[in-house]
Amino acid sequence: PPLSPPLSPPLSPPLPPRGVTVQRFGRGRPAPRKFQSTAWWRVHATAATAAPPGPNAPCTSASRAYPAKPCCRASSLSRSSSLSPSASSRALRAMGMRMSTKREGVTRLTHASLASDDSSPPPAKSGRDQPPVSHGSAGPPPPPLASLAPPPGETSLRVAVLTTSDRAAAGVYADASGAEVQRCLREYAASGAGAGWRLELAASEVVPDDADAISEVLARWADGGVANLVLTTGGTGLSPRDVTPEATLAVVERTLPGLPELLLGEALRHEPLAALSRAAAGVRGKCLIVNLPGRPRAVTQNMGALMPLLAHAVRELED
Repeated sequence: PPLSPPLSPPLSPPLPPRGVTVQRFGRGRPAPRKFQSTAWWRVHATAATAAPPGPNAPCTSASRAYPAKPCCRASSLSRSSSLSPSASSRALRAMGMRMSTKREGVTRLTHASLASDDSSPPPAKSGRDQPPVSHGSAGPPPPPLASLAPPPGETSLRVAVLTTSDRAAAGVYADASGAEVQRCLREYAASGAGAGWRLELAASEVVPDDADAISEVLARWADGGVANLVLTTGGTGLSPRDVTPEATLAVVERTLPGLPELLLGEALRHEPLAALSRAAAGVRGKCLIVNLPGRPRAVTQNMGALMPLLAHAVRELED
């Protein structure tokens, strides 16, 4: 015969809202005996359904707003050996709840009044159904540099190009990378994006991969007012003779790490080995010095990202 209901049944907390997942009793562990009585559930179903949550009830954490113990009682009902599945379903329906069994011993309880509420949040997806998580920037991508508007008015750019290469300095081959830098500058100044440029190619020189020779030319151009923008090409790799970054850092007074990072990000879109570049950039007096790679193709890619910023940088140095 069913057990008689307790004289003073404990108060039952509000029923968990839609989507709350509760854990059953451990596998192989029977439910406590007092939870195996149909009469016990009738009493607590009456107390629980007396004030069911409204359809717009907020979905809060089950561990704080809805303690796990009553949920485990409802979950243990489905595991009880003294009740058939139909009896378990009737008891849950008396509580205004529905039960659906999930894999790995997890039962989801849904209140009937929230079953058709479209405004409530959907149940959490399992790990298999979750969309891939994107690691990286925590916001929308930055706008392309091509959309960067030039500063108002005209900007005077006195540019000097320094090529650092042992073989080019010895005449083994022609200076292709320095010529590519000048070609990119001329084409950009002739386009609409460089309409405010007053471009002057003030100087160009080819020196061997020697730190002292490179530093001497950079300091002479910057201190003598020959140029307000010096672009070096070559000597930014890992070879023992690639010393252009060290010579540049020995000359500049303030470093500008943002430009090498920008150029590296642009180069990595085309060439994975660009990650081995050690290019540097900085300011000496009112002269901006930027290292570029030595291959003409890499020069073209880097100049495409650098040229929209040159007028802004030179204008700031003049203020």
